[in-house]
Amino acid sequence: MSTLRELAHEACTLFTRASSKNRAGRHLEAGEPTSRAVEVIAQATDEIDRRLQALANLITTPPATRVLCVDDNRDVADSEADLLRIVGFVALACYSGASALSEAPAFRPTLCLIDLNMPGMDGDELAMRLRVQLQPPLRLMAITARDDEASRARIRAAGFDLHLVKPVDPQKLLALVDRR
Repeated sequence: MSTLRELAHEACTLFTRASSKNRAGRHLEAGEPTSRAVEVIAQATDEIDRRLQALANLITTPPATRVLCVDDNRDVADSEADLLRIVGFVALACYSGASALSEAPAFRPTLCLIDLNMPGMDGDELAMRLRVQLQPPLRLMAITARDDEASRARIRAAGFDLHLVKPVDPQKLLALVDRR
């Protein structure tokens, strides 16, 4: 396929030839350089339309959901990340609030699955700090074994979007993660 630059150059050359023949007082016949120039312009227009459609598809195709799985229990964090990777998400496991804060800017998650009860920095503090550190849209899901009113109030106050109770059913987790 010719590049757009080559097509444009060919069209200009053909129009220039046609113009110089016409200035010489010669009547142009059908099929001479102007007809080919029109064909070349049509090709260029088709190529531009194809490239614009490809660009529009890129712009409207949502990026892959990037999920940060944070839990001080390595098996839980790794299992969540592995499950999400298997079905096509981009996932990263972190084992502390500090490591999650360190990894998040480069990883750029759109969703964070956060255990509430971690040593050092708990999930509440991590959630609030991630909201400040990262650009929206960012969804935060609290994943904890506790499901009492005090825990639910704590989760709301920290700015979580959703509260899941351990053990989380893998199908339910995938369905919630897949919502964009």
